[in-house]
Amino acid sequence: MSMIRIVCTIDNNYIQHCGVMLCSLLSNSQHHEFSFYIIHNGLEVKKRKVLELFLTTFGHSFLFIEIDSKKLEGAVLSDHVTIATYFRLMIPELIDTSIEKILFLDSDIIIRHDITKLWDNDISDYTHAAVENPCITEDYKQNLGISKNNDYFNAGVMLINLKLWRELEITSKSIQFIQDYPKKIKYWDQDVLNYLLQGKWLNLEPYWNAQEAFFRDLSASEIGVTPDKFQRARFNPALVHYTGSGICKPWYFYCNHPFKQDYYKYVKKTPWEYFIPTGKPSLFRRFVSQIKSSLKNVLR
Repeated sequence: MSMIRIVCTIDNNYIQHCGVMLCSLLSNSQHHEFSFYIIHNGLEVKKRKVLELFLTTFGHSFLFIEIDSKKLEGAVLSDHVTIATYFRLMIPELIDTSIEKILFLDSDIIIRHDITKLWDNDISDYTHAAVENPCITEDYKQNLGISKNNDYFNAGVMLINLKLWRELEITSKSIQFIQDYPKKIKYWDQDVLNYLLQGKWLNLEPYWNAQEAFFRDLSASEIGVTPDKFQRARFNPALVHYTGSGICKPWYFYCNHPFKQDYYKYVKKTPWEYFIPTGKPSLFRRFVSQIKSSLKNVLR
């Protein structure tokens, strides 16, 4: 079996989540050989060391690649997103040219099943394989410059044909697009890639990238997939992608994602097992809340 090469892009805020994601990957794909590439623009030494030591325990090779993000100055940022999301655009230039295929994974993901079938997809005639991003309107695609017949993919999980990305000069064209059309960009580098790679990618079933929309009160037809694919993605996905901001992320105390506990299952196997979820009330506040609730019950 060939080496499976995984690429992640992180900053200091996502070191823990990257570690948890990779832990879930390795826990469910134990009979494979992996090589990991961690792209960043400078990490705190102590935080980086924790991730390095953790990866060492698994016995797979890994490489931290520090980049100069000045090329990305002026890139549109908003919401919970930092410049790190744009590091994906640099992948063709950062990975050795002898490597022609990689699997890119966002850090806000949990892997629940073996990824062999995902890795084994033949993408020799495609720029990459990805899953469609649900609920993207035709008006949005038209404004971005995507033709009506082409779908819009989510860039959080991409099986990439690096040879073709290099031939198409994706990095330089992406940077040019960011400079020329900032007002068109809403979903960051994902918009850039969808414009440049429209009609060239292999559409995978959502089982491989179950995004937040699959867990809302939406039907299969509203999302735009067949009922059987909807059921697989909603109830037994291979990859859960915690898309969205704030409480959509499982490390927020008030997150109500149905697969929130999958994150906690794997964080317990990492050096971050004792982390405090964002927004968790203090012990005193919880005590006061319980007293108020008890008094209300008594008064009733």
